[in-house]
Order: sequence, then C-alpha cells, then structure tokens
Amino acid sequence: TALGGAERSIFELAAALSGLGFEVHILAAKGQTEAKNIHILCQEQAGRRTGFFTFEEALKKHLSENQY
Repeated sequence: TALGGAERSIFELAAALSGLGFEVHILAAKGQTEAKNIHILCQEQAGRRTGFFTFEEALKKHLSENQY
C-alpha cells in the first residue's frame, strides 16, 4: 500500500536519522511491516482507526516494557 503524506514524512525522517547513525524506532497504532524498528501497538483492535486513549494505553505499556 502507498504511504500517505504524514507516513511518508515520518519514514523519510527515520531513514535520514538512521543514516546519521541514530537508532530510530517508530511506534504506530496500525499497519503492516516486517521492519524491526517499526512497532505496531494496536494491531488486534477492530476497525480502521484507533482511538487516542487506546493508543495511549498501548504506548504506556510498550514503553514500560522496553528501554530506549
């Protein structure tokens, strides 16, 4: 699938930062990827969109379980 404007910008920023030697991780609510640095947090949620508070809780859980 094609990336939208915001998604493309984030992908390009992450690639540029990685090119400068930074370790970059992208945390997303939904999507599909095989990249190790992109973490899909709400894949099991029904529907196309994820509510803010659902994503917030998933983000808190992910950050409590991972160190950056």
